Amino acid sequence: MKRKAGSDTSSSTASSFSSSSVSTAPTSSTAPTQVHPSLLPLLATFSSLAAISVFTATNATQSESDNANTPTDSGLRIALASIAKASQKDAETTAKHLFCIARLVQPSLQRTLPFTLSLDFGHTTSVSDMTCCFQFASSAAPKPRKKGTGFKAPKISKKAQVEAMKLLRASVSAFSDILQEISSDISENEDDPYTRLLQQFVPASFSWDEPRQQATPLPSQEKMTLTRLLANIKELPFYHSQIETSSCWETLEKRDALFGTLTTPLSPALTTALSRISNVSQFYLHQADAINAIESGENVMVSTSTASGKTLVYQIPIVRHLEASLHARAIFFFPTKALAQDQKRSLTSLLMAHDTISPHMNENQYLVSTFDGDTPTSTLAQIGGKRHDSVRTKVLQNGRVLFTNFDMLHKSLSGHSRSSSGWPDILQNLKMVVVDELHYYSGAFGAHAAYVMRRLVRLCKFYGNDRVQFVCCSATISNAEEHMKAFFGINQVHLIQQDGSPSGRKHLIVWNPAPLETVYGERSTEPALLPVSMNENHVHVSGIPQIVPSENQLLVAKRIPRVPSIQEAAQLSMELLNNGIRFLCFTKTRNGCELLLQEIHRRLEKNESMKAQVMSYRGGYSPHDRRDIEARMFSGQLLGIVATNALELGIDVGSLDVVLHLGFPYTIASYRQQAGRAGRRREDSASIMIADGFSGTDQHYVAEPATLFYGTPDTMTLSLHSRQIMNLHAQCAAAEIPISSLDLESLLSAGVACSPIQDEEQPEDEPDIVSDPDIFLRWDPNHAVYFPAAKYNGNPASTFQIRTGADEDCFESDMEYRVIDVATNRDVEAVEANRSFFTLYDGQSFKVLDVCNVRRVARVRKTTATYITRLRDFTLLDPSSIAATSIHSQQSVQFGEMKATFIGNGYHILHPITGKLIDTVDTGGGADSQNSVINYVRGVWVDNVGECIATELRRLNLDLDASIHAAGHALLRAVLESGVVDRNRDKSSVNAHCRSALQSGPKRCVHLNSGTETQPP
Repeated sequence: MKRKAGSDTSSSTASSFSSSSVSTAPTSSTAPTQVHPSLLPLLATFSSLAAISVFTATNATQSESDNANTPTDSGLRIALASIAKASQKDAETTAKHLFCIARLVQPSLQRTLPFTLSLDFGHTTSVSDMTCCFQFASSAAPKPRKKGTGFKAPKISKKAQVEAMKLLRASVSAFSDILQEISSDISENEDDPYTRLLQQFVPASFSWDEPRQQATPLPSQEKMTLTRLLANIKELPFYHSQIETSSCWETLEKRDALFGTLTTPLSPALTTALSRISNVSQFYLHQADAINAIESGENVMVSTSTASGKTLVYQIPIVRHLEASLHARAIFFFPTKALAQDQKRSLTSLLMAHDTISPHMNENQYLVSTFDGDTPTSTLAQIGGKRHDSVRTKVLQNGRVLFTNFDMLHKSLSGHSRSSSGWPDILQNLKMVVVDELHYYSGAFGAHAAYVMRRLVRLCKFYGNDRVQFVCCSATISNAEEHMKAFFGINQVHLIQQDGSPSGRKHLIVWNPAPLETVYGERSTEPALLPVSMNENHVHVSGIPQIVPSENQLLVAKRIPRVPSIQEAAQLSMELLNNGIRFLCFTKTRNGCELLLQEIHRRLEKNESMKAQVMSYRGGYSPHDRRDIEARMFSGQLLGIVATNALELGIDVGSLDVVLHLGFPYTIASYRQQAGRAGRRREDSASIMIADGFSGTDQHYVAEPATLFYGTPDTMTLSLHSRQIMNLHAQCAAAEIPISSLDLESLLSAGVACSPIQDEEQPEDEPDIVSDPDIFLRWDPNHAVYFPAAKYNGNPASTFQIRTGADEDCFESDMEYRVIDVATNRDVEAVEANRSFFTLYDGQSFKVLDVCNVRRVARVRKTTATYITRLRDFTLLDPSSIAATSIHSQQSVQFGEMKATFIGNGYHILHPITGKLIDTVDTGGGADSQNSVINYVRGVWVDNVGECIATELRRLNLDLDASIHAAGHALLRAVLESGVVDRNRDKSSVNAHCRSALQSGPKRCVHLNSGTETQPP
């Protein structure tokens, strides 16, 4: 989408609302005078300032005194940098605008306004340190939130939000009137009143080049731009050839925009709304193609690069539906709550700027609503003699656009038959289903989501609606069209892959931590390859593949100890912070996220103001804390963010310059998604992948960076063939509406169509829902329909989660522990059971005092310990039954049920950065102790490693136990690649266990924990 020259757009939540509030109402009964075009930048800056002021005043708490924008006795002190970020202007231009605005609204001009404005330079004389003091009239001032009990502040009421919006509109309208007066007095010969105002009100002593005085000075150095920093990166004091070769640094050149044309022009109201919010005058080629295809009734898949403007592809059609009828419904699916909130905010801003729809937005506060685990679940209450519906019920009854996820829909569809639930109206009038980030849905979780979608479509048809349209957006994957067809069970998809969006220049860098000898001792030599001699007349043993080495040598890479990747990330982060360069660092685990944040905060312990500008974002936060952090991100208050994959998807966190990856993020698609977070405003950007010295995968991409930069995109698969998943959703469908044999066949047709080779988890002689439905469902011969099995008590959806692994920021698990700080008696957060024994929170270490498994409560206390702990455990596996056996290369591989006993008998004390073992604490315990957990799972195992293989490994001078361990990883990868589970999200449900060659029992097992079975089936 093209932005009009000379105009600016707001990036923050508050300012995006303000742009919809700009009014040019007439000041007299005569024809209205429009604001002169050259004065619109002043109006945009004021709108951003007023929006930030309302937002800050309404959301302020007594504990937010360290915030950059805070309420004070003299008014609302707004930092110049915040206004510049919100209005998308440089700080110098913003400062000039503020001089003009402050003079134009002075009381001496005899104006009756709902606010006053003054400039304050604090203890400095530098314009760059200027702040605005924005104060509302006492009768109009928004009431700040009061500090609640404990650490949580109460949520803002809808009434307070409405009053805040009224105040915002009044303020912007008042200033618009001032500019209209100026515009009406412009002489015929004057064509640039903007320049005249600048000359009149900006002080002659104004100098942007004067030195800036820091309240808390950074290390003495000249600030560098990103381009200059990259040009001098090899001169940094901690640089020791981390960019090993020239191929580890690739530069993608700037890309120009390609535009398309809509076959059906937008309505004037929608055109105006887009202009107000985003200054859109043209659509990119892929946007126009997608909107045209949707208009013609096609199902559309848009698979283009990150930050290419895919949001408008589905926003424009749903606004058109609402323009045609306010009874139209749409459901938007987003994989994370942060992304749903970001997209809801964007759509709300667009609808509030729409002259026809905005009045309905004010009348119906639920018109655009979130429907997820954070939506209050309060039951019917009796207040003043009247019964009031819960918030969830009101959302379903009054919502026109629902932002939800598949977990929530899965649990909610069973209540469709209650007319008061709101589901009948939704299902009858559902026009469009949007699934964003479709590549996220793969493996077992993807199959669950696909069957939930089939259940939704089935219910729509039951209510007479068979014209639901599907729109999907996805990162670049190799089988986008096939993936969408499989997911929705449809035959026709309009695929759009040509990206018409512009892009700034991007630097892709692979950063390999230096060998420890390089940093702490003599400079090491290049990584060596150690040759292992082989017999020239080598003849391979029967059943073992022939090894063909180069020049009769088998090359084994030497592992070189390297500087910890967390330390490297912290050093790079400090360099970016000192130069004022905004960055986002992705980590693969929550612990990695908090350890890195802790290390950055340790280095900033003498700079509290900058320390507050670096925060973490991950799953597990309470709704209140998550919304607070998101508000800080979206408003541009943070200079650095350390996050898990919760921010990997298409969330606009503002203008970022650099993305750091703490290790390779499992897939090429994830790497490209993360890299795309930077440079969302067309500026130059950089992506730096910091390799882990002990990760073979990371070191592979160090040696072959081209495969990382230009490798083939991932292929997405769905486990639709899983008989267990098919059975569970057949039960749910039968509970929602009794299902006939024909409907059952249609529901499960995608799983039946899968190749039998894919369905190796199902033994041939075991009954399944497809061939023997009477065994799994209850048949009603009188009505010729199936009902769910009696054991589900009419609600099968409540008996299982559709995610078998723990996702970041996605859903509420039934197996969570409350973590309580005994010093404050407050909840730190809720974590999954496998995380409750030790973790970090916001860079703060807690010592676990005790864990109650019955009540699922962990009591903790803050600690200043400079170490972390890791559970010391072992696993006992006892195969109980064999369902299938296969012989490969004279080696027996078996599948069946097994008893897995996990025993914790102590913990290791480790260095938090290097992971070096400091000490081991033995707490004792055996298989019958309270520290043991027993699960019954399905697994694949190799009974015994053949002697011929062991002999060959010894002859090649390869370690037998290490080879068995490596074979286990290969088997584990085979299971992950098979589609039985999701490679990205279900890893916690797949575990590997290996025994020494000298131990009895299975040498390698891969057990699959379904998450639903806790006793033998």
